[in-house]
Amino acid sequence: MRKSILKASDLKIVRSPRRRRIAFSAAPDGVVSILAPVGVPDSELLRIAEANNLLIERLRRRAVRLPARPSAVFAEGEEFFLWGKKYPIRFSRRVTAFDGAFILPAGPPEQILAELEGFYRTAIRRYLVPRIRDFAAQAELKFDRIRISGAETRWGSCSTSGTISFSWKLAQCPPLLIDYVIWHELTHLEEMNHSPRFWRKLENHLPGARIRRRELRAFERLCPVFPD
Repeated sequence: MRKSILKASDLKIVRSPRRRRIAFSAAPDGVVSILAPVGVPDSELLRIAEANNLLIERLRRRAVRLPARPSAVFAEGEEFFLWGKKYPIRFSRRVTAFDGAFILPAGPPEQILAELEGFYRTAIRRYLVPRIRDFAAQAELKFDRIRISGAETRWGSCSTSGTISFSWKLAQCPPLLIDYVIWHELTHLEEMNHSPRFWRKLENHLPGARIRRRELRAFERLCPVFPD
């Protein structure tokens, strides 16, 4: 039987009415958060955590090893990434737009976050849809659909049914790194793992993929942590 690496003191349950799926995140102090929808009992969340203890341990080790990411602050003048460059927030009365700055309606932090998330979701979908269709056609790969999620711990994922999911936070990244994430998930249509064979196929689709992976990890440390 696999020995548990979980301790009660290492676990923090965070529920949100906006969340639809369960995910994990780890803080630099080693505390693991279980991000969950409202209504899922503690016992079920702990069971799921126990079943994913190796994944949690990897997240924890990585978080402890790396410096803490900054927390997002939703005040005028605060800067956020778009396509790899930083732009400030500017408040308006009603409009949500972009003009060398994130133009958002003024309001409480949760409202500003909702407006910013909506902008990011629209932006990343517009970028991804034609891009992933073009890449899939080049590689003669077929996927079922594209889904935009709110995942915090991963930029993208691919299900066995062919659904490819991307976090709306991916819009923060430079286009070259977004393309890496697209190819990474498309390659999972061929190999649902991270075996040497997976990496060979990914490098075949995208030469220099491992370099971009390192660049993505470095850029990730610059991105703020958004409230769940």
